[in-house]
Amino acid sequence: MIRIVSTQIPKFWEVIKYAALNSAQVYEEYQTTYCVNLLIDLLSGKKECFIVKENSNIAVVLLLSFYIDRYIDKPGIIIDNIYSFTKNARRFFPEIERDLFKLAEVTNSKVAVIETANAAIIESISNLPSFSKAESGSKFVYYL
Repeated sequence: MIRIVSTQIPKFWEVIKYAALNSAQVYEEYQTTYCVNLLIDLLSGKKECFIVKENSNIAVVLLLSFYIDRYIDKPGIIIDNIYSFTKNARRFFPEIERDLFKLAEVTNSKVAVIETANAAIIESISNLPSFSKAESGSKFVYYL
């Protein structure tokens, strides 16, 4: 995974916006507000963007937030959005998992959470040994 720092956001904005709107499935009437707030969060550092490249193309976009888990009183990572530009995204999940471990170590995070309705992502994450599925069916908790 490659971190896109805030100064690079304008360069990648159209790709990030497309990925975020499609992964979050934002209703058309809310897209402008959603994008403005997303851009503000990315530029201010409240949210971070990571990409996975295949050759010279962007294959996966991840948008992350950091938080304090109030139940365990430890830092955590929320994977707010994940979008793949390829049909076989599962081949990137071992790399993403490895890099999430490294990011968690640097940020002292103890938990990562992802919630998605995307069936392919659910299947891919379900096959990773470190994620455990929460009761909701589409929420995964990753204890680091």
